[in-house]
Order: sequence, then C-alpha cells, then structure tokens
Amino acid sequence: MAPLGQSSAPFTVSLWPANSMVGSPVMVSAGDGGAGGTFAPASVMLSTASPSASLSYTAARLGTVSVAINNNAGLSNPAQRTLSIVSLPPWAANARSGTWVEVPMAATLSSVDPSRSSQYNPRYPSAPEWSGSGGQSMIVTAWCGAAYDEATDTMWLGVGGGHRDYAGNEVYRCGFFDSAPTWEMVRPPSGAVGNLLTTNDGRESTGLYADGRPRAVHTYNKWVYVPGVGPVLGVHGNTSYSAAAGRTWSVFIDPTTGEASFTVDHSIAGIATAMGACYDQSRHAIWLAPSNTSTIYRYNIPTSGGAHTGSAARAIGSGGMSRYYTSLTYLPGHDCLLVGQSDEDSTSGSWRVFDCATGVAYSPTFNGSAPMGGGNGKTQPRWVPALGAVCAWHNSSNTTQITKLTPGADPRTGAWTVSALPVSSSNAVTPSGRVSQGTYGRFAYSPRLGGFLVFSSTSGSTYFYKI
Repeated sequence: MAPLGQSSAPFTVSLWPANSMVGSPVMVSAGDGGAGGTFAPASVMLSTASPSASLSYTAARLGTVSVAINNNAGLSNPAQRTLSIVSLPPWAANARSGTWVEVPMAATLSSVDPSRSSQYNPRYPSAPEWSGSGGQSMIVTAWCGAAYDEATDTMWLGVGGGHRDYAGNEVYRCGFFDSAPTWEMVRPPSGAVGNLLTTNDGRESTGLYADGRPRAVHTYNKWVYVPGVGPVLGVHGNTSYSAAAGRTWSVFIDPTTGEASFTVDHSIAGIATAMGACYDQSRHAIWLAPSNTSTIYRYNIPTSGGAHTGSAARAIGSGGMSRYYTSLTYLPGHDCLLVGQSDEDSTSGSWRVFDCATGVAYSPTFNGSAPMGGGNGKTQPRWVPALGAVCAWHNSSNTTQITKLTPGADPRTGAWTVSALPVSSSNAVTPSGRVSQGTYGRFAYSPRLGGFLVFSSTSGSTYFYKI
C-alpha cells in the first residue's frame, strides 16, 4: 500500500541474479501505466559496482496502480507489481510540514494491561506474580524498545521489562495507519489465567518459563522487523528475575499468534545487554552488535525451513570501538552500517561507519551538533530515503527537534553533517521528554504517513512529526 499524494516506502531494483556483471551502466526507469503518479528519482543507473538502487512512488489517485520496470540494455524486466493507493488517516493528512501532533489513540497500552483484568490476572484485583517491581509500564521505561513494520505502520513490543522490573512476556501491537490507533495484546503473559505458573522460578539460564515461552528481558535496540516474517528480538540475553543468565539465540515472534520460535545460540563475544540490531534487506539478514566488544555479527535468515532455522550468527568484522549502549542502522545503496554508541547518561556518544562487505570500520568526521546530545546508542536511528539522511530522537530538552545526520558521497570516508529537521513557527505541540533509560525503537519512521512517531509512555501521548 502507498498513501495518496505521499512518497511510498522505497522499493529496490537490482541486477539479477546476484553478482551479475554488465559491460556498461544500465539505466532503469519505472512507470505507472499513465496513472499520473511520479517516481523519485525518475531513473537510476545500475552497474557491476553498484548493482542496486531504490525508487519511491507518489500516487495521483486512489485505487490500484500497476508499476512496471524498464531498462535500456535489453535485460529481462521483472513482472509488474500492483500498489493499493489509500487515504491517510485524518490526523496525519491534516498535519502540516514541520509540526508535531498528538496521535488520537483509541486505546493506550495501559488500557490493555492484563494485570487490570480478571480474565488474565489470577490474583485480581491484586498485582499478579509477574508484575515485578514496576508493572506493565516497565516494558517502556525499563530499557525497552520496539519493532516497527513500515509497510503496515504497525509497532510491536513485548517480552520486555526484564530483571526485577517486570516479568510479563506478553506481546503487543498497534496499527498507526488508522484514524484512532489502538493497542492490542496479541498473546497474554505466561502465568495468566489458564496458564498458571511462577515466573520467579530460578530458570534464568534456560531463557524460558515453564511453558516454553521466552522470559522477559530489557530489549534495548534488539528489536527489528523482518518483512514477510515478523518482529524479531535479535538476541534474547539475560532474563528476569535475576538477569544473571540467559540465552544468546534470536527470538522470532509469529505476528498472528504472538508465539516464539528460537534460533541456535549465537557464539558472540561481549554481552547481549544494551546491544544494537538492524535488518539488512539486501542480504535478508540481521546485523548484531553486542555490548563491551567491537565485534559485529550477522545472522543470515534462511528463505525456507523457518526463519529461525539458520546457522548461528558469525563475526564479520570490528566496529572500531568497544560499545555499551549501541544502535545499528543499515544504509541501503551504500551497503554500510551507522554504528552509534552512548554512555549511561547519554552525555557523550560517538559514531562509526561499518562496511558490510569488507568488515572494516571507519571514523568519518561528523560536523555539527545533535539536539539529542549523546544518545546515539539509546535511540534507533532511522534511514530516510526521501531526505538521504539518518534521523534520530532521544531528547530531554528541545523535544521538538529531530537530529538529522546527512552522509557525504561516501559515508565511510566523507564528512557527515549533523543538524536538526526544521520546526515550523506554527507548531503548537511539544512532545514530552525522553525516558532516561532509552527511547530505542519507540522512535519510528513511517514512509506512508510521511513522518516520525515517538512513543514514550504506556498511558500518555504518542507524538507524530510531519516531514
């Protein structure tokens, strides 16, 4: 789907099969059969050295549009694809460029808290055993992030809280391409009515509760969304209650049932706390950056036999620094990762660029200052093709400003420019400040909505910035 009058999510055209060689650059263009829409850029050049590129589409009318790809070298073109053109929800359609709005939520996350319902809580109206020290709010405030599906504008979170903060491992989702977005619980927590058990059972090293479901953890920047597969916790890590032990497998969540499947354990250096992860669409792989090590790993997702059935992640190279709070962002078209690192208080941070093909890290110059300070590893930076830049938010002050990092011609060696997205003088909404333990993937980019979401409270406002 794509929104009427808005740039679609980017789609990639590539030479096929992989590693194909061409004698001269091939010009590739796209058309919509006279439907009146436009493509950006109008054409791209593919070569042996640069075999893929991205385009986006802006539709001129509602309904179904057929997109055709053509080239000037007589190569076989892919089959036509169809796009469903839809209207934006009113709150996004009416938002002005450079302004923030509060998203009109029909149901907040706290409104579907299983501890507040006798349907799920066996101790109702008292707190359930899985409540820990802080209850459901800890899946946001206790070092926890989220995965975001840009194709459907669905945010996923859960299996969160961790340590003694919260032991509930339920899974939630919210569709934001809606006039009144609604949080819903996909699967209730272990220990709920009909599945009674004790979560504080001393089984941390197994990574599982007695029902075979994953134990709650601090999720940090470990959530990614894999198109066609679902939300994935890149590495599970140390689990509730003690956080003294856990598993290093990846956890794949079924988007229909909320149930989990697990890879083999990854043999990773460092620890799976405060680590970063991101999805690489060109390789159908997940990149992993554990804490307290410079090593960066890649898990290749198999295309058959179940996404969780691949071999363990393998080390690809060094990110050039030993990290603690870490973020990873894949830059399509450049085939590299932007690696962010933060200290405990987000007062200082650093950036590196990691070449995915060679496993070599670079330290380009970053000119300018970030409104979010040093929270490089406590947010999930988002690549925005329409801006040709990475954007991030983890602000305690100046909360209307989103950090923009624009790479040079070669992100590995060229200087980056650090600035802020413009805020209109007509802006009337100021987002509340960050959760100090981290924003992570609760800062999300929506190509269809044409802006960014910031979700920082189970009961408070969710905010949207219009590009």
